[in-house]
Amino acid sequence: MTPPSPLNARSVDGMWVVHCGEVIVGWNDTLEDLAWTIHCPGTAFCDQLLEVDGVVVVPNDGGSNGVSELIAFAPATGAVAWRAELDFRPREQCAAVLGDAVFLYASGPGHGGRIVDVDAGSGTTRGATPIAEEVKWLASAGDRLIVGGRGALNVGRPGEATMSRHPSTNNRMLTQEGGQLYFVSQESDDAAGFDVCWWDGPEAAERGRMRFPGKRPDTAIIPTGTPGIVAVEQSDGQGLTAVDLSSGERLWTALADRPWYVRSGVTTPHGLAVALEDDDMATRIALLDVRTGQELAAPTAEGGADLMWWFDDRLVVGSSLMVEAFAWQA
Repeated sequence: MTPPSPLNARSVDGMWVVHCGEVIVGWNDTLEDLAWTIHCPGTAFCDQLLEVDGVVVVPNDGGSNGVSELIAFAPATGAVAWRAELDFRPREQCAAVLGDAVFLYASGPGHGGRIVDVDAGSGTTRGATPIAEEVKWLASAGDRLIVGGRGALNVGRPGEATMSRHPSTNNRMLTQEGGQLYFVSQESDDAAGFDVCWWDGPEAAERGRMRFPGKRPDTAIIPTGTPGIVAVEQSDGQGLTAVDLSSGERLWTALADRPWYVRSGVTTPHGLAVALEDDDMATRIALLDVRTGQELAAPTAEGGADLMWWFDDRLVVGSSLMVEAFAWQA
């Protein structure tokens, strides 16, 4: 059994790196032996584990009274390579790796908004680019940094004086698969629906968007392994619908027989694995055929299912009780 309440996990160099509450832990590839622990007292959230130049870099917001910092460590041993104090609190989904740098969105009294460039080898801040609007997420694709802002997508390369702006409102809930980016866009005063958008990151171009009814801008978007085809939770308890964002075609709908709410999902070689919760807070894993939406036999998680990842031919499931790994044949 691993420490509870995982926020993220990553498989690096034969180790499971799992962030749990106020610690980051390293387990062997079978999740049986704990190799090391890094304490991060006061951490309020830490949703990103960034791999760059042989280290894993973690933004730590320090909690309500702590010190915000970046922590870089070796995944095999947990040895801390460097710590860099920040004069701002890192935000959820607002860090990205590009080349030998970690880029973060910084905002706060006295210096406005900016994109900060940190050397991944030393933790030294090398520069900052001002940005006028609030940032919801950062991503990298090819040699470009893509910034999802409140009023536009901003795209540019490190060292360029300005970024190109592409109109798109209230960009949030980023999901990436390879260089393909999927996210929600919604007008501030639009309570009737939202758009799910598809961007080709290396080409810095929109490839499609599709309108969905409902008020929920934080809907689940699960890539299926085919560019432009994603499974979308239309609204709470309304099932999961696979769509082709390039054509606007709805391919199938599943899990609409009862009010299941999608916690997370991931595509595996066996199908689309989805962590579900009902009105009574019961959880289960569903496995769906990616082509048809037909439900297949799925593993049962002893500790429930909140988050899931697919690494090294295993489905890794995290809950408030434990992290479990499954290797199975559908």
